[in-house]
Amino acid sequence: MDLSQLLELITVLLFPIAFVFSSFCFFKSLYFFVKALLNTVEGAFHKTHTSFNFLNVLWVPGCLNERGKLYRRIALRNIIIALAWMLLFLAAAHSVDSAFAAN
Repeated sequence: MDLSQLLELITVLLFPIAFVFSSFCFFKSLYFFVKALLNTVEGAFHKTHTSFNFLNVLWVPGCLNERGKLYRRIALRNIIIALAWMLLFLAAAHSVDSAFAAN
């Protein structure tokens, strides 16, 4: 097995792994964003910035209690992990493509 076949095999194996892990982390982050929305302070949905769009509660200061802030932090960390897996696959695919273009 030469180097080009090995790189191609790594990319083919990395795609389903990256897809599964990034999908899992993305849906896990959605779950924790919903949990963060359930942990708001009293009257958070009636503030000026949150009355138009209820999802602004996640970002407007003073709308989440401590547990909501924790869930928001966990959700953001999971989104970053999902993006890292996607970028890892794209970097591997790009390196394989550039290796084939050099030949």
